[in-house]
Amino acid sequence: MVLLLSAMKAIVLAAGYGTRLVPLSNYLPKPLIPVLGKPLLWHILTRLKACGITEAGVNMHHHADMVQEFLKTQNPGIPVSVSYEPEILGVAGGIGAFREFVRNEEFFLLHNGDVLSTIPLEQMAEAFLKKRSLIGMVLHDYPPYNNVCTAEDGSICDLRDTLKPPSASRRLAYTGIAFMDSKIVDFIPAQKACDLIPICLDIIREGRYRIEALIAEGHAWCDVGTVQSYFEVHRDMLTHKKQLLENIDIPGNGVHLAEDVLVEEGVTFSGFASVGRRCVLKRNCKIHNAIIWDDVIINENAVVKDAIVGRGFQVNAG
Repeated sequence: MVLLLSAMKAIVLAAGYGTRLVPLSNYLPKPLIPVLGKPLLWHILTRLKACGITEAGVNMHHHADMVQEFLKTQNPGIPVSVSYEPEILGVAGGIGAFREFVRNEEFFLLHNGDVLSTIPLEQMAEAFLKKRSLIGMVLHDYPPYNNVCTAEDGSICDLRDTLKPPSASRRLAYTGIAFMDSKIVDFIPAQKACDLIPICLDIIREGRYRIEALIAEGHAWCDVGTVQSYFEVHRDMLTHKKQLLENIDIPGNGVHLAEDVLVEEGVTFSGFASVGRRCVLKRNCKIHNAIIWDDVIINENAVVKDAIVGRGFQVNAG
């Protein structure tokens, strides 16, 4: 299966403002928000590499200089082409900016920059290549977001309850992962901001090309899109042992410490904690259900509870 993905490039959409993550996204762009001490984008690129993807494209806008620096210094070993957007182009516009990147490819993988999952990408690639539709959207049953309608033949017949077709048989949610024939760029206006949903709806209406439902089951998935979901994904992994990250061992005690954290005498942990690089936890401080970013000093006798802490801020999230 890895051979299937080794024939593909991937595009990771990472240009958004992260407005639902404010105030966290005031300090870091969403793709660099740390999850168990590593940037979200690092986890995504690491997984793509492990699945056989040999080259990725990443678009950027908000705090683009930080994303660029990350790709130079912390990239987990996969070649990356970047697309800087002076103005955000939207999902379709972001894909269209990679025309040259995918020009000689038959197909590519699209991955949202705020999604973590254990969805079997190789299996989804195999299903897509059997059908050879224009787009294969990876869907799952996730009731809060079930707004993609599928037909009996496995095609997608509506998005966001727009067309309301009588043939709809099942409602599912888009995972933020898709496989696309490179012909899709022919449907996207050049150098213009545009969303993908209207383009997909036009393709469905016209009926010339097929958009396939690739249904994933039995996997872990999360959208790290809000402050609360960001906090909860740490709770899920550290307390409930949900294996969202295949490349990182979850500590049994619910406490994930970067290798260079200094923990002084008398520090106590309860609940879960993720502590980033170069942090110092001074004597007798208490840490309960907390995410602490890099380079933070927690003062002696301080109590950090149900919070996300970075240099210059603390956000209550319990």
